[in-house]
Amino acid sequence: MLDIQRGARVRLVFSKLRWLMPMKWWFEAIAYVHQFLDSHVKKTYQEIEEREKRVKAGLEVEPERTDLLWNMALNLRGDVVGLRSNIALIFAPNGDPTNSYITNAIWQLARHPAAWEKVREEVLAHGDAPLTFTALRNMKYLMAVLNEAQRLMPGSLIQARTAGVDTTLPTGGGPDGTMPILIRKGDIISLHRNVLHWDQDIWGEDAKEFRPERWEHRRSFWTFIPFGGGPRRCPAQMIVSCQASYVVARLAQRYRKIEARDPGPYIPVVRIAPSNKNGVKIALYK
Repeated sequence: MLDIQRGARVRLVFSKLRWLMPMKWWFEAIAYVHQFLDSHVKKTYQEIEEREKRVKAGLEVEPERTDLLWNMALNLRGDVVGLRSNIALIFAPNGDPTNSYITNAIWQLARHPAAWEKVREEVLAHGDAPLTFTALRNMKYLMAVLNEAQRLMPGSLIQARTAGVDTTLPTGGGPDGTMPILIRKGDIISLHRNVLHWDQDIWGEDAKEFRPERWEHRRSFWTFIPFGGGPRRCPAQMIVSCQASYVVARLAQRYRKIEARDPGPYIPVVRIAPSNKNGVKIALYK
C-alpha cells in the first residue's frame, strides 16, 4: 500500500507528464492489493448470498457478522470494484495519520503550557466517568486544540480529483476571483490544505500561530477540511478524531505538566501525513 501511495504522489506531481515516468512497479503493487481485497470482497458477497438463501428456506443461520466489510457489502450489492475501492480508502491511511494527528497535537501542547492547563482542567471536570465518544466530543477546548493542530499540520497535505464531466466552480475566476471557473472533463483539481488552512483572509493575521481559542465561536466546513469533504470524505474521520481525543484526554488525566525537550522548530517529514523530523521529545510530570 505504501508503494501505491508513493507512486500516486509521483504521478500527482508530474500530472500530464506522468507518462514519462516508468511506473511498472506501481501497477504491479496495485494489482497485488486489488487481488488481496477482491478475495475478501467476493467471499463476503458469497456469504451474504448463502445466508439469504438459508433464511429464505427457513433454515438455521449463524449470527450475522457486524464488521465494516459486511455492512458495506450489504449497501453495495454486487459492486466488487466499488466495494474494493471503499475498503482501500480505509487501508490507505491506516495508522499513520492517527499517529501523526496525536503527536502533532502533543508537540504543540508541549510548547503552549496555558493550552495544556485548559485541556487538563476540562478533562478533570469530567470526573471518573468513562471517556465515551459523546463525552470527548463535548469537551470543547480539547476539540479546539485538536482542530488547531490539524489546521496547522493537516493529516494529508494534497487532495486531487479528476473531473468526470465538464462543470464549473462557482467562484475563483475573473480579474477579482468572483466569477465561475470552467472545469473540463479530465482536468485534475488539486487542493493544497496548507494554503487553505493558513490563508490569512480566512483565519486572520495569526493564521500560522497555534491558537485554539479561534475555534470557540467558529463553525467551519469548506474552509477547514483535514479529512476532505462531500461523498468522498475520509470514512475513518470519527475513528481518528476519537482516538486522538482519547489519548490526549488520558494524558491530561494523569499528568499535570507537559514540557518540550526539543527547542527546535517543526521540520515536516511527509509519508502519508506530516510528522516532525526530530520526533516529539517531551517530559511529563505527575
